[in-house]
Amino acid sequence: MEEELVNKAKNGDLKSFDALIERFKNMAFGYAYWFCDDFHMAEDIVQNAFIEAYRELHKLRNSAAFPGWFRRILLKNCDRLTRGRRVSMVSLETAAEISAPGLTPAEAAEKQDDAENIQQALYCLPEGERKVVSLYYISGLSQNEVAEFLGVPETTVNNRLHSARKRLTERMSKMIDKKLKEHALPSDFGKEFNPALAKALALCRNRFGKDLKAVYLTGSVASGEALMDASDLNWFMFLDRDPDASDISWCREQERSLKKQFPGIQSYVFFLFSVDRLQKEAFWRFILKYNSVRLYGENILAALEKEGLETPQPTRELARSRLEFVEECLESAVHGRLTPKLMVLPINPFWATRKLVRYFVIIEGAYVLMADGTFGTFHQQDVLSKLKQTCPQWRELLAQSEKILKNPIKANILPHVFVKQVAPFVRWAIKHVRGTAIQ
Repeated sequence: MEEELVNKAKNGDLKSFDALIERFKNMAFGYAYWFCDDFHMAEDIVQNAFIEAYRELHKLRNSAAFPGWFRRILLKNCDRLTRGRRVSMVSLETAAEISAPGLTPAEAAEKQDDAENIQQALYCLPEGERKVVSLYYISGLSQNEVAEFLGVPETTVNNRLHSARKRLTERMSKMIDKKLKEHALPSDFGKEFNPALAKALALCRNRFGKDLKAVYLTGSVASGEALMDASDLNWFMFLDRDPDASDISWCREQERSLKKQFPGIQSYVFFLFSVDRLQKEAFWRFILKYNSVRLYGENILAALEKEGLETPQPTRELARSRLEFVEECLESAVHGRLTPKLMVLPINPFWATRKLVRYFVIIEGAYVLMADGTFGTFHQQDVLSKLKQTCPQWRELLAQSEKILKNPIKANILPHVFVKQVAPFVRWAIKHVRGTAIQ
């Protein structure tokens, strides 16, 4: 069954990949939590791991080896997103967030104490036991399934659980069970956008048939960092011929139709190109390689590279090539207007601020990292982590940006206020990429 799902997912079946997410999400979350001791970061890690797994699935030769292969991807994302981060006990602020609203001060204080005690109890367990406890209680699966995911005998899982229980008091053991199950990922994890994606893909395959060579998804939806009512669906289709006027008109009609069917997505943008045109558009080849997920069809980038056509690398030269566009976008935003080339902002002003953070801090920050030779991915946690290390003068802005990305309503910053705050950073970034910034 599992092998069959992997094979179907390789061929672009999103429902099959959904089933794999459902099968492995809680075990992955338990593993990530064991690694980072942070519920919010663990969810980011799992999102990124599933996105990478989908992107790289075509490279998995033996479908039956998916569990071990995915575990290695998960571990790599754990290491990347926590690199340089000192693991610490839960903070009072985080503990307070765990508390349910409407509690009395005494009840809230007791809940804070419970959260801190749980974190400390788990942290004091030996590494092997802590890993198994996190996996077993969050996943709700059998010891055999946990053993299969970890690649160890079932007896090892059983022994580690038994040993961990002996180390913990009965009350603490029950508290840990309850708390970890509270933080298990929701049943719709990763699926908010999938109905729209599946519908769009079906429409495209029906319209273009064999002419449709590949479909790529870019931006925050592709990286698993999108939010309903706040994010766009940027969809790239490549044909084995030049698109004509009726094709372009059809794309505009489908954008409007999908918006009516799935209003939770901010906007739909269908890009339609011939494979031949992609050979001439070096920057788009870069975007497809570093900031997209291939949803359907051939790996056209790999085919072009095999023919000797190189994909641009994330270098200072590449970052410089788009500075004129960045300057135009910034000056438009500063003067209260947004160029259509950049984005359509959500009606909700706080979601709009979040979108501005993604563009002016995450995207432009990524190009700063390219200029420095430290770029890894466009994932927001990766970019923010590296910027904090290499650009300490912007620490306050980066901390605020992180809060906006996590909870724009709670951050309570209006778009025009944020534009004023971020403008000095973007102007510095432009100079930095050019090589003229004063450090």
